[in-house]
Amino acid sequence: MRVTRWKPAVGVMLVCAVIAAGAATSRPARSRQAGGYSPSFKVAGTVARPAVYTLDALRVLPSVIVAHRCVSETTHKVQDHSYRGVPLWSLIAEARPVDASGEPLDSLVSYLVATASDGFPTIIALAEIDPELNGRRVIVAYERDGELLDESRDMAMLVVPEDASCAREIFWLARLEVRSVDGP
Repeated sequence: MRVTRWKPAVGVMLVCAVIAAGAATSRPARSRQAGGYSPSFKVAGTVARPAVYTLDALRVLPSVIVAHRCVSETTHKVQDHSYRGVPLWSLIAEARPVDASGEPLDSLVSYLVATASDGFPTIIALAEIDPELNGRRVIVAYERDGELLDESRDMAMLVVPEDASCAREIFWLARLEVRSVDGP
């Protein structure tokens, strides 16, 4: 059974890697005027329990602190910060990803699109963050260096601590949408 699921998993990871690599090198710089502060973000898509999270809702959930050292895509300088936030997998698991028939969605053939209020997207394969597979500690952060995020970063931002580039950071987080390669 595992062998038959291996090829789709490799495909999802390759597609995500190609999209992320292309986005990191070809996208235009973000403009503060293009988006803006949002007091909440949505978890939606192929999930049984869509949700909306505010700062207060995030702060009552179990949180972690991660260190993130990355190279800025705009300044090409190293950024070194610590972030506090909720593990992304916790939010996704709470939303209960399901397929069209209502069965649990397989992480090996699923991904999420994180979108900022300015429309800026990034992709995270669920296999990256599923603790039974890779368990990467991607978080939805609400503090940076011990302080609440300010309006330049929004109330919450996506942080991918193991990435060498800051390219998949999403500030002004507006939506986390779960999708499957088998469906919409």
